[in-house]
Amino acid sequence: MASSEEAGLGSPKDVLSNMSPEARKEAYNKLLVASSPILVFQESASRPIEFFVPGKPTQWPALPLAKCREYDEQETNAVFYGSNHFNLVDTTTRRETSILQAFLVSPTPAHARLLSHMSLSFPGLEAIQGRPEALGLSQDGEYLLPKGRKDLDEPLEQTAQRETFEETGIRVRLLPVNIDTLATLPSSIKAKDRPTGVTEPIAVTQRFNTKNILKIIFWYVAAGDSTTAREEGTQQENEEFDTVWVGFDNVNSTLSFEDDRGIVEAAIAAVCRGVPQTS
Repeated sequence: MASSEEAGLGSPKDVLSNMSPEARKEAYNKLLVASSPILVFQESASRPIEFFVPGKPTQWPALPLAKCREYDEQETNAVFYGSNHFNLVDTTTRRETSILQAFLVSPTPAHARLLSHMSLSFPGLEAIQGRPEALGLSQDGEYLLPKGRKDLDEPLEQTAQRETFEETGIRVRLLPVNIDTLATLPSSIKAKDRPTGVTEPIAVTQRFNTKNILKIIFWYVAAGDSTTAREEGTQQENEEFDTVWVGFDNVNSTLSFEDDRGIVEAAIAAVCRGVPQTS
C-alpha cells in the first residue's frame, strides 16, 4: 500500500493542516492514544526511557509522534501525554529515581505538566527474615529463575505454571498475594469485597534475546513443595537444568542476574505482606 505522500495526498503535516479541529482531534486520538496503559521502561540510568504497549508495533509511539509533531508539536504532546496512562515499570528500587526523572524531563520538563494519568509498578521492599525456600534453576554455574515462552492461545497464568514444571520438574500453583493492581473487579464482586490476595503478575520486564527480538516477561508468585522429588523427563531436549531450592535469606546472593534478584525481592515482599488463607 502506498503512503499518503506516494499517493499524492501530501505529507502528514499537510493532511492534518487540512482537517477540521474535530477531525484532527479524532486523528490524534487514533494515532497517539493507547487503549491500555503504556509501560515505561529504562534498561539502565544511562539509557533513554522506552515505551511499550502489547499489540502495538515496536515503532509506536516514536513514529506517529514524529509525524504529528511535524504539524504541531504542542498539540501532539498535549494529546499524547494528557490522554494516555503511563505505567512506570521496574523490578527493583535501584532505578526508581532514575526512571521517574528521565520520564518527566525527556525530552522536555514541560511534558510533566501535561500528564493526567501515571502509575508506578515499583516493588516495595521490606526487611525479610527466616522465610521458606525459593525455587530456581542451575546450569553451567549460573543460577536463574524458571521462565519460558507461551504456547499459542495459552493464558499467561497457565504458561507460568507449565514452564516452571517443565524446567524444574516441580508442580506449582499460583499463590494469591497482596499487591496493588490496576485490574478491575468483575461485576459479580462488590468493591467492599475486593480480595486481599490476587494472582496477577507482580512485575513485567523486557529483555532482548540473542536475535535482538524483544521479550516481554510477566512474573507470577507460585508455591510448590520443596520436600517432594522433582519429576524427571520434563525438560526439552536442549535443556539441562538442575533444580535448586534456596532459602529466602540466601536467594539474593545466589541468583546470577540482577533482574532475577529484583523479581525475587518483589515476590518475597508480596508474600510477607500476607497470603490469604484458602480452604
